[in-house]
Amino acid sequence: MKRKNTKPKPFTRERLRDNLKRLSLIYLGLGFLLLCIGGVAIYVGELQESGDFPSFRKKDASWNYFYPRWGSQSFWDHIMETPDESDQKLSKTFADIHQIISDPEDRVDNLFSVPSVLSSRVLFWMDVYARYDSRIRIVHDRDDVGIVYGYIDLRPLYQKYRRSPIIAHKKSRRIEKEILDHLGSLLENAQYESAQSPHLPDESAPLRSYLKSLGLFSRIYELKESLRTQTGQKDKFQMGILRSQKLMTHIESVFKDYKLPLPLARIPFVESSFNPAAYSKVGATGLWQIMPSTAKELIHRTDKKRWRDPILQTKAAARLLRNYRKVLPDWGTTVTAYNSGVGTLGKLLKEYKAKSYEQLYSKMGTEGLGFAGRNFYSELLAATLVEAYKEKIFSLEISPDDVAKVYKHLAPFDEELCQVR
Repeated sequence: MKRKNTKPKPFTRERLRDNLKRLSLIYLGLGFLLLCIGGVAIYVGELQESGDFPSFRKKDASWNYFYPRWGSQSFWDHIMETPDESDQKLSKTFADIHQIISDPEDRVDNLFSVPSVLSSRVLFWMDVYARYDSRIRIVHDRDDVGIVYGYIDLRPLYQKYRRSPIIAHKKSRRIEKEILDHLGSLLENAQYESAQSPHLPDESAPLRSYLKSLGLFSRIYELKESLRTQTGQKDKFQMGILRSQKLMTHIESVFKDYKLPLPLARIPFVESSFNPAAYSKVGATGLWQIMPSTAKELIHRTDKKRWRDPILQTKAAARLLRNYRKVLPDWGTTVTAYNSGVGTLGKLLKEYKAKSYEQLYSKMGTEGLGFAGRNFYSELLAATLVEAYKEKIFSLEISPDDVAKVYKHLAPFDEELCQVR
């Protein structure tokens, strides 16, 4: 057999061109591979940051943000020690918050004094509006907000991710969920006092003792099912006070014309923090959170821009409140009807044979109204007191410059909408 000619081919331009093509394809493939590796690394890093990749997290990282009421150091002591809340004037100011519930200087209409059955709820909402800002979560019982387990302090988290608010928000939601899950497990384990091994630390023991001190140990199972967090609103309430300075005299003038008590003019603090541009997920808009169907009937049938007008909304709200009061027994039921509907309140009063808000509240318990409906009147009473004593509660006189300095992460409100023409 003839042997094949193994003599190398001469080096030509065509051969050089082919080799360069192969080399470029190799480099292109390597570049694509490196790009893929980099993408995977970034993705894993994002998972680690967001908390969706558990193997990269410390086991108890979320729990470190939680300050339980049964701890050796109260959460308020913790707040007073942090740099951004170190003003000594705050110590006395916030110590006086709960004394204001009795309206010691008679600044609020007696028609809106706090009933004894609502005192714990009103105190809770006073803390929400005047003590804790939006970076702090209160962990409490959904049915009885007076049962507070502790506080989640997310200020370090928001400070760390101040340039990445989306990441901060996502991590905060994950932290809240993990804390609630762990607290639920502690509540479940706290039921079995005798089952704990003597050789292992009993993590539920402090919680068990705390619940026993409140007389709640027998209700542990139902408490586990009603854990909830409430975001503080001090910064939003302060912004609401700033917004209301341009509107309150005009709103009160409208309410005087309708012969309505002036504390009702504080409902926008609860509904929208006095933000005329507020918009809810169910479609309610503006200062008074008027629903589209109501806006068509009481403001304008077609012009949606007028639906957000603060004064037109105020007149519509005044008409609603006046009409509701004609068919309901007192202002507590009237204010609740503004949130939950006059038909709903009428049915509940008839069902429970109640002749006042206090009777309805005592008989109804947690049935009939959702969380918002059960708390709406208490929120109004709390907001009215906080606004009435604002110069005593808040350490500094509020001005646009003060708000801009302290709350840089908040978008400015629409001043144009707050102008009364």
